[in-house]
Amino acid sequence: MKTPFFNRPVTGFILSIIFTIATSALSYFSVEKFYNSEKWVDHTNTVRGKLESIISSMKDAETGQRGFLLTGNEKFLEPYKGAAQLTRAAFDTVKYLTKDNAAQQNEFKGLKEMIDSKYDLLENTINQKRLGGTISQDVLLMGKSYMDRARTIITRMESREEILLSTRLSTLNLYGTISLTSIIIAFLVSLVSTIYFYRRTMSDFEDRIRLEEQVKQETLAMEKKITTLKNLSERIGKGEYGIRVDPEELK
Repeated sequence: MKTPFFNRPVTGFILSIIFTIATSALSYFSVEKFYNSEKWVDHTNTVRGKLESIISSMKDAETGQRGFLLTGNEKFLEPYKGAAQLTRAAFDTVKYLTKDNAAQQNEFKGLKEMIDSKYDLLENTINQKRLGGTISQDVLLMGKSYMDRARTIITRMESREEILLSTRLSTLNLYGTISLTSIIIAFLVSLVSTIYFYRRTMSDFEDRIRLEEQVKQETLAMEKKITTLKNLSERIGKGEYGIRVDPEELK
């Protein structure tokens, strides 16, 4: 009688391999997506940090300029020194990091104009102060206007990055959950298959032991019968015709 296909040990082995490969592939896919999503989250946070650096360095420069205009003391220009370089370095970094984002790229022309105008104005007012000139309120208000417009542009850009960050965090959490679930499933499949094959192996081993014991007992019984028959034959050969055979001895 043939063993049904799904009751055969090889079937369980094949199904175990299929499930293991499937869950392993799912784990690999989800983990890869998880790490890619994590990189994009880091990318977004870097862009946000650089956008903040643009405004921060511009404010430092403005603070130094105001201190110098009020006191004439060159020490107040320390925050101003190098601020333009930091601003433009952050600007270039953001422009490069968002090169695949058309909406963000459209902002850079206007932002660059505000940055250049702001630093040109700062430099002109500082030079005028050094020459003993007077800085009018209109000039200072113009500088505030450049700063406000730059801040408005950066706020829009940060808002877009916030939306991207929210989406990318959701994707990151999704693939994190899938990764964890697939790993747990792969573990459970491996555990169940291991237990199954262990039990099948032990069952087959026990069956084999029982069969060997049965064969051994049957062999001993057969040898006993043969010995009994041999003894009877020898006694009959010696003329003992009145021998009575106990049927139990031949069982």
